[in-house]
Amino acid sequence: GSRKLYICRGQHRDAQGVDLGLHPGKFVPKAKGDLSDGDCYFPYGTETFSAESFQLLVITRGSFDDWFSWAPMSANSNPPETLFAAGSEPPEQNLFSCRFNNGADGYQVVGKTLIKFDGLIDTCQADIFPTQPTLGAAPTYEVLLRKQP
Repeated sequence: GSRKLYICRGQHRDAQGVDLGLHPGKFVPKAKGDLSDGDCYFPYGTETFSAESFQLLVITRGSFDDWFSWAPMSANSNPPETLFAAGSEPPEQNLFSCRFNNGADGYQVVGKTLIKFDGLIDTCQADIFPTQPTLGAAPTYEVLLRKQP
C-alpha cells in the first residue's frame, strides 16, 4: 500500500498532569488528506497514546528531501551525528523519528527511538496499525536525519 506519512510530536502528561515530554509519532488525519483534523499517536512505555496537543512537521521552503533523509539503522549501533531530534522527555533525553514496515499490510509506520545510556541507539517503537492502537518495535528500521545546510 501507498500512503503519505505525517510526522508529529505530541505533548504527554500523566494522570496528575506531570509533563512526560514531547514524543515523536505519526499523525493520522480523520479524513484522507485533511490535515486540519486528526490525532498524533506515539509510543510511551508499553502503550500507544494519542495527544490532544501536538505539532506537525511542516516543510515551508523547498521539499522534504531538501531538509531530511531516511537512513538505515539497527538497534545497538552507533547513532549518526545528524539525527534529527524530533522530541524529548525529562530530564534531557532527546527522542528521534524512525520508521519501519509494519509487516501486516505493507505500510511504513512512524515512531520514535532514543540513544540508550550506553551511547548506542535503541529499537524503533511505533503504533503499527492505523485503526486500533497497537505498539510494535523493530530492531532494524530507518531513522530521520537532518541534512546540513
